[in-house]
Amino acid sequence: MTTRQALAGALAVVVTCLSACGADEKNGDGKGTTAPTPKVLEGTFDVGDHELAMRCEGSGSPTVVYLHGLSHTEDAAEANAASAASLPESIARKHRFCAYDRANVGQSGDVDGPLSATSSTRDLQRLLTVAKVEPPYVLLGASFGGLVAEVFASENPSDVTGMLLLDAGFPDELDLETFFPEDERLGHGKNHPVSGWADTHELMDELAAYEDAQKAADRTPKIPMTYLLADPPSFDGPGGYAKAYPKELDEFASRYSPGVVKTVPSDHYMEAAIPDRIVAELEKVMAEAG
Repeated sequence: MTTRQALAGALAVVVTCLSACGADEKNGDGKGTTAPTPKVLEGTFDVGDHELAMRCEGSGSPTVVYLHGLSHTEDAAEANAASAASLPESIARKHRFCAYDRANVGQSGDVDGPLSATSSTRDLQRLLTVAKVEPPYVLLGASFGGLVAEVFASENPSDVTGMLLLDAGFPDELDLETFFPEDERLGHGKNHPVSGWADTHELMDELAAYEDAQKAADRTPKIPMTYLLADPPSFDGPGGYAKAYPKELDEFASRYSPGVVKTVPSDHYMEAAIPDRIVAELEKVMAEAG
């Protein structure tokens, strides 16, 4: 992860056009043609009391918006926009691709905690508006980013046409907390031993985020959603947890139209492990959305 930087000024936007390589290319009849030049939008954008960093590249509709996982520590390996790995280059060949750092992450500005899925959704709404990234959107949510994607889609049903979730969090997981001893469950509080938000780099209250997603569940839009489940599974818990998990996941998926769960040979960090599969599944979601 790039070291978080202090950002100043109201709005800094850098728009760069990538030039075509070399001279005009030749088409089949020998005539010179210039390949389309994809635009890159990169900068920091004022979303109220802080700024968010975002990079978009490619062109075409819908725009794929990548939502990264939870940033636990300020470390180069932690989740941020760069966690998308090679996906921007692959997806931007046919579609516009945007990835951003949430508040307190990467090159985005600092804010006080606790944060939640609702506050992150509000930030993303403002970011896309200020940066003039027009809908429709297909959301690509990885791990914790899936929770934010789910709430965003519920709050913006006319703007989101589909979702692809990568071994992501989902609201029905809260029903599985009863399998854990009470002191190991997600809990509110600054210094909770499991989810104390003050101890995370992102200052994210995980329980509040899951509760936000639960509240939004009855407003789930009727859009296509594909969930890629890691194999071997990344979830773990006592007693009947492992058996109950797939049932809760199927219940979550059933609220979408259609909602599909696919088990894929990958670890939790799918962006680097199976990029080609992710691109293929995105294309299927877009085709389903029409």
